[in-house]
Amino acid sequence: MNSDKLNITIGTRLRRHLAIKAKSTSSKILARFYSWQRRVLQQVTVEEINRITGVQRIINDANQLHYLEPKLCYDNALTLTTSGLGQQEVCYVEGFVVVNESLLFSHAWNSTEGRYFDYTRELANEVAIQVEKSLGRWQYFKVIDLSFRELYPHTKSCRAPIQIPYFRKKSRLRPSNSKILWRALRDGGEPLS
Repeated sequence: MNSDKLNITIGTRLRRHLAIKAKSTSSKILARFYSWQRRVLQQVTVEEINRITGVQRIINDANQLHYLEPKLCYDNALTLTTSGLGQQEVCYVEGFVVVNESLLFSHAWNSTEGRYFDYTRELANEVAIQVEKSLGRWQYFKVIDLSFRELYPHTKSCRAPIQIPYFRKKSRLRPSNSKILWRALRDGGEPLS
């Protein structure tokens, strides 16, 4: 099976997974949320950091302020988004990753100038190399891409590092802390206009 057909198949399976989640939840808000994720889901290509100009400088600046580490993708992506201020715009991206065509998990990474990069994966890859393991093939499916300006209203009311509210299930936010999202989902619209 060629790569394009495999990617379409995985994207289709992911959309089916979100449709099942939407149908199986008793919450109308979550059902709309999963349906929204399914509609906006888009496969993207993530590049190595050394191929994107200026990203390594942003990572170096971020490492001076905050320790970036594997398994903290949401925190790392948020830190890199704020560290890029004044240099080049770095956006926060949330979506899903499918590893080796079978393992699915929600994930956060970054983009700049329309190019995607994942520093958390590069950190994890360094650890994997040390223990002579492979992370396998990662396929990225974007749900949302937010600039700092769009992201800031959702983070300023939070008291702890969080997963941004688009993946509410794991978030510590209550609906009152992200009124725009919840109002839009309740009314059947998009979280951001």
